[in-house]
Amino acid sequence: MELKQAIDQRRSVRKFTDQPVEKELLRSVLELSLQAPSWKNSQCWEFIVVEDPACKKILAESIPETNPAFQCLHTAPYVVVVVADPAKAEEVQGKQYFMGDAGMAFYAFWLACHDAGLATVCVGEIIDETPVKQVLGIPDGKRVYCLAPVGYPLYQPKQRPRDAFEQKVFFGKYGHGFDA
Repeated sequence: MELKQAIDQRRSVRKFTDQPVEKELLRSVLELSLQAPSWKNSQCWEFIVVEDPACKKILAESIPETNPAFQCLHTAPYVVVVVADPAKAEEVQGKQYFMGDAGMAFYAFWLACHDAGLATVCVGEIIDETPVKQVLGIPDGKRVYCLAPVGYPLYQPKQRPRDAFEQKVFFGKYGHGFDA
């Protein structure tokens, strides 16, 4: 799959088929995800693959039941937990880079999933990461960036509206049109 096609066609999917995901396929997706860029090559992210239904239940309970992804955290073949390590990244002038780095790693994971025929969604609305950290043995000081249910998509969502290029991209100065 070409990169342009992967970016254009990637969607947030919250319903998956019952088809098992081959562990080797998931491994190849995760290996590719490790190529994501990071501040000073800190590589301050880690991935935990969760298959156990009891653990997935605890992960689901860490988000509001009203979250559209609540149910799929129970039913997806796997949930990948993206962990960020602030100690491996720097803070410069009050800016913490670990969350941005974890986001880039997750986006690489998302695109790699799509390229492999899998689907996922970024579930970041974690009310309390403490139970997640406890059940998965995540050390103190590390942060849960997001939960990502993974499986074969039950459907392919339609593209949602995007703001116009002119509303998002400026040239030389804020508010100046790119083509002006």
